[in-house]
Formats: sequence, structure tokens, C-alpha cells
Amino acid sequence: MRVISGDLKGRRLINPEGTMVRPTGSRVKEALFSILGDTIVDSTFVDCFCGTGNIGIEAVSRGAARAFFIERNPRVVEILKRNVKNLGLGDRVSLMTLDALKGIKALGKLGVSAEIVFLDPPYAYNRAGEIIFSLLDHGVIAPAGVLIWQHSTKTVPGHSYGDLKPDSTRIYGDTGITFFTRA
Repeated sequence: MRVISGDLKGRRLINPEGTMVRPTGSRVKEALFSILGDTIVDSTFVDCFCGTGNIGIEAVSRGAARAFFIERNPRVVEILKRNVKNLGLGDRVSLMTLDALKGIKALGKLGVSAEIVFLDPPYAYNRAGEIIFSLLDHGVIAPAGVLIWQHSTKTVPGHSYGDLKPDSTRIYGDTGITFFTRA
């Protein structure tokens, strides 16, 4: 995997071998950031279930002021740390080796209110609704913020979560990305 655009364009990311993570493919990543456009600039970005940081690193490369990464697998976090170090991003990112719910709670205690939250749980994960409500309960999604949920096309996240309503869903092969904003 490589960074597609921005300050770090073309830089290579380290990825674990095997099936430890499911990195977002270049086609989906390019589409996602094309949709976000300039809203990424100077934003606070949360990458939940971040794996090796592919999406959050792309956000920082494209101008996000700050990125927070949540990943519970310590082996994957070690790879993420190497990516952050190799790219010189230590002062612009924060890493949390916690499960998603604990990481969200910690962000809430820190007062993090992100303009963009990217949620990419394993496709078989069945607690995404709980994660979304936790993001709302802890104030992690800014009032005018957007939640982006990457999911299998077999998942239909078409209903609302509190005051978050689905705006649109885009399909790329077996991957869907659904954008939620406040009504």
C-alpha cells in the first residue's frame, strides 16, 4: 500500500503478511478522499479499527491537522507505529491500543471532537451500532461532523443512529462506504 496523494504521496506503508488486517484498497481510498475533498484540510480525523493506519495516514497526508488511531491488536499497532515513525508523523497522530469502545471513551475524556470519523470494523463485526452510539454519547463526532462506515455490501447500515442519518452509500466491489451526518 502507498499513500495516494498529499504531502506523503507515493510513500510506502508497511502491512502485515497474511489476514491479520483487511486494508482498504486504493480504489476505495481514492473514492473516499475524492468525496471528502477539501473538508479534510485542518480537520481532526478519527480512524477507528485503524489497522496499520492506511486511511488515517492518507488523511494527514492530505491536510488533516490531527489524527487519532484506535486499534486493539498490539501486533498491528507495532506496524502502525513503524509507519508513523517512517513517515515522520509522530507530532500529528495519537495511537490508542484499545478496543473500540474503550478508545472512544478515552477520546471523549480527552475532549476530542472530530470533523471526520472513519469506522472500519471487521466485516463480520456485529456491534457497529453500539460503536456509533458510543461515538455520539462521548461527543467524539463534532456537531457538523461526518461518520464514514466502511462495510461489506452484505451489510445494510441504512437506518439512523440517534441524530445521525445516512446521507449516501457508495459501493466498490464487495465494499460499501456509508456517510452519516446529523439531521
